[in-house]
Amino acid sequence: GTNGVIHVLDTLLLPPAQQAEIMALYPSVAGEVTYVMQGNIHIEQGETSPVAYNSTPPTSGPHYPNIVAWQVYEEPFAYEQVIHNLEDSGVLIYYQCAEPCPALFQQLSDFAQPYIDAGRHVAVVPNDPSWTTAAGVHPHADMGAPIAVVAWQKLLKLDEFDGDKMAQFIEAYEGIDHHVK
Repeated sequence: GTNGVIHVLDTLLLPPAQQAEIMALYPSVAGEVTYVMQGNIHIEQGETSPVAYNSTPPTSGPHYPNIVAWQVYEEPFAYEQVIHNLEDSGVLIYYQCAEPCPALFQQLSDFAQPYIDAGRHVAVVPNDPSWTTAAGVHPHADMGAPIAVVAWQKLLKLDEFDGDKMAQFIEAYEGIDHHVK
């Protein structure tokens, strides 16, 4: 369905040189990795990316034309659904647990909610390698950590909750729109 989905107009991406110049203006945060940009083409809702993403979770690449609302989620989304949120200046906080982890979920929810209430582009989403679609597809890969904080081309993996690092990452990367004005 289209619950929580907001349509965003299709736009062009900044030229790589200009983009690199902009990215260089922002301080790096301890521990994050920068990934090569895999484009920003739009694919049809429900389709699978025609290219294999170069990170888990992905930091760029083919995606659906809509973003999901900035909030805390307990149900997973296809990566293709939420990449547009990254392009649209957002930060996604993914969490992955082998079994239910209400304590971690609560920590992340309590951390993210003030940003969301303030209108910041932050969402919390599960990464669930065991998730199987009706078509028998496993949309998620194991991200190798319980927490991954993601922005466009930026990925910070954490072995445990670290509010300071997460806040630094959000302050560095949230609010940077990766579309041409």
